[in-house]
Amino acid sequence: MDTLPALTAAVFLTSVLSGVFGMAGGMVLMLLLSVVLPVREAMLVHGLAQAVANGARFVLLRRHVAWAVVGRYLAAAALVLGVVSTVRLVPDRATVQLVLGGSALLGVCVPARSAPSVRSRHGAALCGAVVTLAQLTAGVSGPLLDVFFVRSDLDRRAIVGTKAFTQTCGHLLKLAYFGVVVGVPGAALPGAPSAFAIAAAAVAGTSLGRRLLERLDDRSFRRISLGLVVVLALVSCGRGVAELRASTDGGAGARAEVDERRGIDYDGTR
Repeated sequence: MDTLPALTAAVFLTSVLSGVFGMAGGMVLMLLLSVVLPVREAMLVHGLAQAVANGARFVLLRRHVAWAVVGRYLAAAALVLGVVSTVRLVPDRATVQLVLGGSALLGVCVPARSAPSVRSRHGAALCGAVVTLAQLTAGVSGPLLDVFFVRSDLDRRAIVGTKAFTQTCGHLLKLAYFGVVVGVPGAALPGAPSAFAIAAAAVAGTSLGRRLLERLDDRSFRRISLGLVVVLALVSCGRGVAELRASTDGGAGARAEVDERRGIDYDGTR
């Protein structure tokens, strides 16, 4: 089975979604990858696709980035990466999906009056720490990031542009962690042709999403964003519970066998 066409299609469609809302697309892609690939490979492929997609989105919206928050955000992110690197944590599939869904629901449930603003003195640092920890355990942190951004006084372009820059940095940190720090035996980034196809799909999807973003007003943007996150969070939690049950019923040996069967090459060879 050749997985590259399906993978590039998934990257394109989820990049369109992220291009419009600055999130959600990454959740969908991580959920799909965590189902069909072992966690470490899923983290690497997701990191590559999302770093390119967010990087392209940042370039398109660079004039709207709220640079005042970036320094404190990145300092906190680097600190968390350093701490997690000493533990060398590699989550399993169930953990990824449960943290992905649970963190999304937590982000939605935080009352507006209690949500810290990314523009406050300590809000950016707190955002960088929490979001980076989520990226290294669930692969995605958009809903938590949304707590700090969507409920701030920034307009939709500033929200998407600033999130794009911080997420680009976050996914590069994730690539460094799972590709270098953890030292994944037998796991690597896709080869050059596959990587190019993934990157091209991410850029094309982001470009289309940018045009669709202009058709939304701020009110619709916020309402649809929250609805998407809730649906995706529930699906992810459901998948995580199913994975836990499967591992309990089948045992560790059965799960290892499933992972081996799923561990197909990006170009379609075993």
